Amino acid sequence: MNEKTTQELNSEIQELRTRLAEAQETLDAIRSGEVDGLVISTPKGEQVYTISGAETPYRVLIEEMREGAVMLSDDYTVLYCNRSFAQMMQSSPEEIVGTKIEKYVTSTYTSLFKKTLSCAKKPLSSKTLEITLQTNNGDKIPVMMSINQPELKSTSSNNTFLIIIDLRERMAAEVEKYTRNLENMVEERTKRLRESERLAAIGQTAGMVGHDIRNPLQAIISELYLAKAELLEMPESDRKNSTLDSLKNIENDIGYINKIILDLQDFTRTITIVATKIDLQAVCEDVLIKSEIPENIVAICKIERGAKTITTDPDALKRVLGNLVSNAVQAMPEGGELTIRGYIEANSVAVSVRDTGVGIPEEIKDKLFTPLFTTKSKGQGFGLAVVKRITEALGGTISFESEVGKGTKFIVRLPTPKS
Repeated sequence: MNEKTTQELNSEIQELRTRLAEAQETLDAIRSGEVDGLVISTPKGEQVYTISGAETPYRVLIEEMREGAVMLSDDYTVLYCNRSFAQMMQSSPEEIVGTKIEKYVTSTYTSLFKKTLSCAKKPLSSKTLEITLQTNNGDKIPVMMSINQPELKSTSSNNTFLIIIDLRERMAAEVEKYTRNLENMVEERTKRLRESERLAAIGQTAGMVGHDIRNPLQAIISELYLAKAELLEMPESDRKNSTLDSLKNIENDIGYINKIILDLQDFTRTITIVATKIDLQAVCEDVLIKSEIPENIVAICKIERGAKTITTDPDALKRVLGNLVSNAVQAMPEGGELTIRGYIEANSVAVSVRDTGVGIPEEIKDKLFTPLFTTKSKGQGFGLAVVKRITEALGGTISFESEVGKGTKFIVRLPTPKS
């Protein structure tokens, strides 16, 4: 055997060092995740071995997620796409990889898409936009696209990553919701229009009926007054007292008819407000006197010092309080306590009318101020509707609190004049 020269040995050592360095580089690349597989020469030819590592679960996650995932090269060629994006485009991953991504963007959004891609190239930059993609079959798909270009230590290339969300389901749900809301709105507006037409017809009829009834009613009131005066001059007798009682009942019924006419007219006519300084105590006491409170009801009027003098229309306020007092009396058939209270509240003067009557059931509270709604055997359902209308004409608001079996309190809030 020929002995190797020193030069030959040094050459072999250098070659072994080179191969060892290459092997070390390969091992380092495998450890850092830079290598997905190895190509090894064997007697049977080159064999490809893939490396299963820690990145496998992430690949499965991307492949299985519902959103589309795409990786682009520097010139926006598709290097990878998952199955969801391929299905979205009605194609296969193999057909999409290698094509330009702008192929799948509609012409309307091409310019915006390219500009956004360029902006996303800036370090740590992420962009989101809504555009429309098109499939190979020409179908249009609205999507939300997230674009970012993360820094990867394993490569020197600047790959761009896209996450694409199909908006068709969300948009279909929004359209359905919008359609449902629109239908409800149309139904509500139609209902209001019909109600307005009905109330307008009622108002027109009420004006004519009120005028036709009021004239003979005034004549009846005059005749009743004369008959009562003549009766009072007659000698005392059971027949006289019985007749006076009958006349009293007639007066009450005439008062009830007159109230119906007033409610109808107040609900339909234009309300003109003439504000002036008034004594709230005097107005409330006058309302209680004219309301003829039954003996089994205790009426109390409490007006705080700061609310005694207010600026409002006295006649309009009397109509409001008169109706509320009338309702309170009717709510206490067995008697009780009726309290009118006036006080200052923030930037308003509040006047409350409280009774200790039967209270208002929960199921009818939201209908209380609706015209023609009533739970009474007598009444047309205009009383509280008129109260609300006049209160609003005074620039105020009305609310109520009620508990079945304990009573009800209506609160009228009127604005205080600006100094």
